[in-house]
Amino acid sequence: MFLSKITVKNFRLLKDFSIDLEHELSLIIGKNNSGKTSLLYLLDKIFHWRDKGGCIHIDDFNLGYKKSLVDMLIKDEVIDEKEYQEDGVRLRLYIKYNNDDDLSNVGLIMMDLDENNYYVVLGYDYVLPYDSYCRLREKAKANVDKHKTKIQEEVENLLYKSIANYFVLRRKSIAYDTASCQINESDYIDLKNRPQFHEDALISIGYIDAKRQVANKENDKTLSLQTAELFDQLKTEDNEEVLDNFIQTISDSDKKLGVVYSEMFSSVLGKVEELGGVKPKETRLMVTSSLKEQNLLKGNTKVVYEHTGEQLPEDHNGLGYMNLISMIFQIEIIRQTFMKGRNGKMADINLLIIEEPEAHTHPQMQYIFIKNIKKLLNAPLTTKDESRQIQSIISTHSSHIVSESEFSEIKYMRRAGNEVTAKNLKDLQKEYDND
Repeated sequence: MFLSKITVKNFRLLKDFSIDLEHELSLIIGKNNSGKTSLLYLLDKIFHWRDKGGCIHIDDFNLGYKKSLVDMLIKDEVIDEKEYQEDGVRLRLYIKYNNDDDLSNVGLIMMDLDENNYYVVLGYDYVLPYDSYCRLREKAKANVDKHKTKIQEEVENLLYKSIANYFVLRRKSIAYDTASCQINESDYIDLKNRPQFHEDALISIGYIDAKRQVANKENDKTLSLQTAELFDQLKTEDNEEVLDNFIQTISDSDKKLGVVYSEMFSSVLGKVEELGGVKPKETRLMVTSSLKEQNLLKGNTKVVYEHTGEQLPEDHNGLGYMNLISMIFQIEIIRQTFMKGRNGKMADINLLIIEEPEAHTHPQMQYIFIKNIKKLLNAPLTTKDESRQIQSIISTHSSHIVSESEFSEIKYMRRAGNEVTAKNLKDLQKEYDND
C-alpha cells in the first residue's frame, strides 16, 4: 500500500496541480519558486493540523482564487444558498493497495466493492461554508459603517485576522472510477460520519524541512537537544535493560546529591526555620535532588567528535557534517515514531519527507548521501508483530544527488506563468523507448 498520487488546487502556486509518486522513493526537482516546498508543507500542515495552528493563512491561497473569493464577497447581491458552491484549497491523496495488504483501515472508507478497484481517495477541503459566507459579509458591512472604509478592505482584513472563524477543514473519502481513472467529487463519505476511522492509522507523515538551524551559533547544541527527543523514542522493551540501568544511575545520583545539598544549604535553611518560627522536630526544610532522565538529557547531554584523542564540541564540526548528523538524528526519531504508530500499531503508509538534504554539503558528500540514504530508507520498520516499508519524498536542487538516482524516481516541477506542473521523467524514457 502506498500513496500513488497527489492533487492540489488553489494553494499558493499550485492552482490545479497533480504529481505521481513512486512506491519507495520520489525525488522532486525544479527551480526555486516552483512549488516544491508548498507541496511538502501542505502535506505536513494537513496531517498535523492542530499542531500547526489549525488554519491555512489567506496568503497561502492561490492569487486567482483569492481574487475570486474577495470579488464574490463584495458583490451587492447575496448568493442564494441553493446556488452557492463551496470553494477553497483542495488536497486529494490517491492511495493504492493490493490483495496482500491489511485492509482493516481502508475498508472503513471504501466507496465500492469493485474487485478491479484498488484505490481509495482521501480528500481535504479548506472551504467557506454558506453560513460563514453570510456572516463574513455582514461583519464586513458593519465594519464599513463603523470604520468608514471600503468593503473590499474590510473583507481582506477579516480574512487576514480571523480566517479560522469562517473557513473550515472538511475530510472525506471520494469515489474513484476505474474506467475513467477519475474521482467523482459529488460521491463521497464525510469522515465525520466514520468516527471509527483514524487517518493516522492509515497514514503517518514525518517531515524534515530545510530550516534545520545548524548554521546558527546560538543553537550550537542543536544535536545535543535532539538526544532528549531521541531518548524518548528509544524507550522500548528492546532497550529495557539499558533504560533501567540509566534510571538506577540517576536514582543513585539523586541520593548522593541529596547528602551534598543537605550540607550545602543547612545554614541557610536553619535561618529560614528560625525566622519562620518553625519548631524543631516538628517540621524540617530540605533541599533535595530531583533529576528526571529526559530533562537531564535536554540540558546536559553533549554531542562531541573526537580528533587526535581530544573531544571537541559539536559546533566545531563543519556545517555539512552538522546538517548530515542532524538529519540522521531526525530520521531515527521519525522511524521510532512510525514504529510506535497509533496504540502500538504502525500505520499502513509511513511517509518520510526530506527537504533539500544537500544544505551546506560538499558535492562528494551529496553523492555519498543519496547512495547511503537509500539503504537507510529501505530498511524496513520492524516490530515483534509487524513490518512496514518507508515511502519517502526528497526535494533537492543538487545535480549530484539527481545523477545518482534512478530515472524512474525523478519528478520535475516546472512553473509556467502562475501555474505549476509536474512531469515524470520515466514518461520521457517511455517516449525514447517507443522511438
